[in-house]
Amino acid sequence: MQHMEAMLSLLWRRYGEHFINSRVGVLDTWFSQAVDDDFSLTQKLKKKKGGKKQKDPFQWNKLIKNYMRGIVPNRSSKMAWYTDIDTVYVPLNWGKRHWVGVVIQLKMGKVLILDPLISSNDAKKLPRLLKPPVEMLPIIIGEFAETDGIDCTLPETFTYERLVNVHQNKRTGDCGPLTVKFIELHAQGMGLDELTDAKVDEMRMRFAIDLYEECVGSV
Repeated sequence: MQHMEAMLSLLWRRYGEHFINSRVGVLDTWFSQAVDDDFSLTQKLKKKKGGKKQKDPFQWNKLIKNYMRGIVPNRSSKMAWYTDIDTVYVPLNWGKRHWVGVVIQLKMGKVLILDPLISSNDAKKLPRLLKPPVEMLPIIIGEFAETDGIDCTLPETFTYERLVNVHQNKRTGDCGPLTVKFIELHAQGMGLDELTDAKVDEMRMRFAIDLYEECVGSV
């Protein structure tokens, strides 16, 4: 997790101003973890209540509300959903072993999946893997989004699509750095299928050097 946070923070320091001007936000792993955790809690409460509506309001993870309203560590404060940004990039960790990036298109009610190794999870597994964000997004948007002055109707449901023209890391082991690179490229409107193994090796080395210089000093 920590290496992902470091790479995502570095990405934001490089391109944050451009992203904000493009109405794009990049969140970290804590958001997706909070959504997963609250999804699990809501499912347990449903089973406990036998499907009946609970009397007391659900106690949401405060991090979800903060992130939706632009309060994100190491990011610009101008990241409130719908008010400031229309597209949100978030890394997901599937099975605690595989990183993918998701693109949340807020106005369209759609989630795009940027997967560096599609063969590791076939299409039959996607409904289960995407269930937490797809089911939770319309609920938390209705609960926390500040909608004053927005020019669209909030989506009542979200759909998903896994993009196929994406470089595949068949060697495995590079899904974390590649997920961050996919977010960087896609957020700038660039293709994801022109990477090669040699470019991925160079990318990993560049990440390592840049993070070392950020945290320790010049190489």
